[in-house]
Amino acid sequence: MKCLLCNNKNLNNFKIKNKNEYFHCLLCDTIFLNPKYYIDTNEEKRRYLKHQNNYIDEGYLKFLSKIRDPMLKYVNNNDIGIDYGCGHTPVLSKMFKDCGIVVDNYDYYFYKNIPLINHYNFLVCSEVIEHFHDPMSEFLTMKSILKEKSILAFMTSMHKKDLNFEDWWYKNDPTHVIFYSLNTFEYLANFFNKRIVYHFKDVVILAE
Repeated sequence: MKCLLCNNKNLNNFKIKNKNEYFHCLLCDTIFLNPKYYIDTNEEKRRYLKHQNNYIDEGYLKFLSKIRDPMLKYVNNNDIGIDYGCGHTPVLSKMFKDCGIVVDNYDYYFYKNIPLINHYNFLVCSEVIEHFHDPMSEFLTMKSILKEKSILAFMTSMHKKDLNFEDWWYKNDPTHVIFYSLNTFEYLANFFNKRIVYHFKDVVILAE
């Protein structure tokens, strides 16, 4: 087995009470589920369709403001962004539009017809990267559609050294298959030729 993100072979593997097996990469610090335990794509899509997030849900708007608000310091009205993994009811792009900033929607299941071309000044990805079955392929796609001086923002719950992974609620969603730490985002910053310019709890922004 190799790391799904960095292809490193130096892994620790461990099992938890429900007998699922995970691997911890000693290079990029990801923790990922053994792919043999993935649910099938039809079941995955059904679960996503159950999400009831919408633009009139004040709690959800407040949640997304954690990634939208800090990004407003780095982008302007001339920039074009993309919400990578927007879901079946895009909300984040509308929140940017309300601030006068254009953001396109892309989602593997629900908004796949948009041409992924080298066009974007920034990318936002909220509660998505933990679902990636082939993370390096996804990050390569992101890299290919971003202009040279671009900005990326990610929101995902991160694991830390003192985390009791077996009791961590975030891993219990069967569509959550890979987990990142701040060390992982340092690795990704190097991959994108960026640096971490903002980090607060579960939000990280990468820029020049």
